[in-house]
Amino acid sequence: MSLEPELLQLLTETVVLERWTGQSTYGKPAFSGPTSYPARIELKSLIIRLKDGRQAAARGTVYVGITNIADIPTVADLLTLPNTYIPRTPPILDVQTEQDETNLHHVKLIIG
Repeated sequence: MSLEPELLQLLTETVVLERWTGQSTYGKPAFSGPTSYPARIELKSLIIRLKDGRQAAARGTVYVGITNIADIPTVADLLTLPNTYIPRTPPILDVQTEQDETNLHHVKLIIG
């Protein structure tokens, strides 16, 4: 399913996601090839509760134009922001899906 034109107008930046595939022989994380997605990045400090109940400080939210359930990232995946953001590869603290009446509408990534 493609993105609605109204949503696409709000997603003015591009982020890159690389899926975590495991670890190398030396314990270094391994990732799949990069995939680019349209996104909206909103930096705003907030405190969130992680799935395990701990609290964490978040730097903001990245709204990603993902409409395919198979493409939903996990907190283990690697997110790369545009060059103007520091750090460029913040940790993904939480992944939230937003649904419309029938399908996946977009994905919200809470970043650290």
